[in-house]
Amino acid sequence: MPALQNVPSLALAPRAESGQGAAVIGYPLNGPLTVGAARVGGTYRMSLTDIYERERVVRSVLAFRGEVRPGNSGGPLVDAAGRVVGTVFAAARDGSQSGAAVPNDVVRAALARAAGPVSTGHC
Repeated sequence: MPALQNVPSLALAPRAESGQGAAVIGYPLNGPLTVGAARVGGTYRMSLTDIYERERVVRSVLAFRGEVRPGNSGGPLVDAAGRVVGTVFAAARDGSQSGAAVPNDVVRAALARAAGPVSTGHC
């Protein structure tokens, strides 16, 4: 996207600290940009159902307290310095206003394996 070519990316925080304040940033429900308060929990190995609900997978998950709505997935969980502490991917199903994010060590490993730029196609 030409309009985004010179926009700097957000830095990844070196680590997420349990208890630290954070914010969930996104466009929930296909609406305007929102920023919601959150608090980092801990990083856990969890057995989860895959996105297609076909099989169980074990993943490293950063838990946090804060509202996650459809449209927040893929957005950043940021610290007070504006650094990404995790990438939001799920909300708790029990209504507890808790969420789950991909920890930065998993993101860093995926970025290291990336072959280079890819086309977004026609958006």
